[in-house]
Amino acid sequence: MSLDGELGIESSAVALPARQGSRVTAETVLAAQKRSLELLVQGAPVEAVLADLARVVEDCAPRAVAAILTFDARGCLRTAAAPSLPAAFSSAIDALGATDLGGFGVAAATGLTAVTQDMAADPNWAAIRPLAQLIGLKAAWSHPIVTRDGRVVGAFGTYFREKRRPSPFELRLVETLSQTAALAIGRHESEAIMARQRHTLDLAMEAAEMGSWRYTVADNICLYDERAQRLYGLTDGRFLHDEAGVTRLIHADDIPRMWEAVAKAVHPLGDGRYNVDYRVRQLDGSWRWLSAWGLVEFEGEGAARQPVAITGASRDLTSAKLAEEHQRLLVNELNHRVKNTLATIQSIAYQSLRNADEIQAARQALESRIVSLARAHDLLTVQNWSGADLAEVVARAIEPFSAARFDITGPSVQLSPKQALALSMALHELATNASKYGALTTAAGRVEVAWRREVGTLSFTWRERGGHPVERPTRRGFGSRMIEHALSRELGGTTRLIYGSEGVVCEIAAPLA
Repeated sequence: MSLDGELGIESSAVALPARQGSRVTAETVLAAQKRSLELLVQGAPVEAVLADLARVVEDCAPRAVAAILTFDARGCLRTAAAPSLPAAFSSAIDALGATDLGGFGVAAATGLTAVTQDMAADPNWAAIRPLAQLIGLKAAWSHPIVTRDGRVVGAFGTYFREKRRPSPFELRLVETLSQTAALAIGRHESEAIMARQRHTLDLAMEAAEMGSWRYTVADNICLYDERAQRLYGLTDGRFLHDEAGVTRLIHADDIPRMWEAVAKAVHPLGDGRYNVDYRVRQLDGSWRWLSAWGLVEFEGEGAARQPVAITGASRDLTSAKLAEEHQRLLVNELNHRVKNTLATIQSIAYQSLRNADEIQAARQALESRIVSLARAHDLLTVQNWSGADLAEVVARAIEPFSAARFDITGPSVQLSPKQALALSMALHELATNASKYGALTTAAGRVEVAWRREVGTLSFTWRERGGHPVERPTRRGFGSRMIEHALSRELGGTTRLIYGSEGVVCEIAAPLA
């Protein structure tokens, strides 16, 4: 195919009458136009192609000066090519609105050729007449640049240094070259649209942390774009997808699943959809989870249908997989905590009711213990069950028992959830006993709660002052059994209850992580 045919111009469309009194012929113009078309095919900037077209007019009409104006993104006419005009003149043109652009504005607005035999007498040129006279321009005419779909995309103008009308040759010359200009501008617009679309796609792929790839069956090669190379930990976009390469790249546990997905996708009777998650080795030796999906390109029909390539994209799933694993661990932990809580409540209920003499008193004791357990759970929930500070555990436990009568001192000590629950229940029992039988039953009675942190050990003391003398009970109840046995077991330490002249003293020693 000829160059002009490739771009949609038939040779008959550029047949020009020979210019009388000149050696310029149709062949000369065709050769010049071919040069401009070659620039266009080679990807030259649209401004370079349009400037070349303007020079063709100036070469064929020596006393003419050509200029091409096109619409910018705001719909204003701007100089795209004016190789022989002073820059100041082009700048002045660009600063004007369409109604002040003389024949250029008329041609662009109406889609018709506008001829001005005397610029000095034409009011359309009033805005730029002084500057035109300064550089010796006296006549002008403009031809609209129209695309095949009928859009006016600019104006091809020619100035003369004497007052006259264009010859038939000049009219036909600019008309013909305007077709080439329309092709160049249309192609530039298409390329700009495609560039914006590619940029939009690139931004979307980057935002989604996705990369694209294409695997060809014939050579077993997968080509990765830059984003996919980063995702797969590759330094080369060309990857041989053989057994050795796959073993080096993909986690051994995921390779069978990957090949199964490939086999299903390329099956002649399948839907051609490829979708699989797997781990890939990174340059630092770590693993990254990826989700890969694509569509298979087939050739042939029926039994002769064969896969040619798979084109697709991959996305980083590492964060999602980590969140999924974290959620699984949380569910397991929740199940474990629920079972432990139910077991604790069952034990509390059994111990509270086992030797109860009065149902009402047992019910109240059971209710208060469950509420105490719930308060400890609330504190741990606020901390996402990562633990709790000892001071907060103490404050929550004594809150229902005239907290102003407690003297609390001690440094910040972080307890594990298990330690916090056990100590909270013990403090509830101690406070309950103090309010019924100990220091909190007298007006002057108080409770000192103090702790200190030694090397790897917590020393905790509950000391009642100003209360009645107390003796060891003859029958051990829920509270004493829980403190002396259950608390020691849960804390992994020792506890000691002392029944003194002013109330109960409880000493606790437990290891700290």
